Amino acid sequence: DRATIERVVAADPAVDAIVQLMTLQRGPRCIMVLMDVDFADQLDTADIERTVARLRADIQAAVPAARDIYLSARRRPDTVNPA
Repeated sequence: DRATIERVVAADPAVDAIVQLMTLQRGPRCIMVLMDVDFADQLDTADIERTVARLRADIQAAVPAARDIYLSARRRPDTVNPA
């Protein structure tokens, strides 16, 4: 299931990278997904909101047991400019 989630998210053109992915098996047919995603730089807030909604739907379609899905925006550590 984890590999499927990674494949679904990485295939989205609005995603530059998956920074971190954690899954938690909460029952026989219930998975919690916690993910930090580096979104494409040109996206504005509305684009990111639409992308998050699309990713949640795509993940649930590919992995029906993924019921609780939490996504947050975070840059990859190698792309952060030091102050």
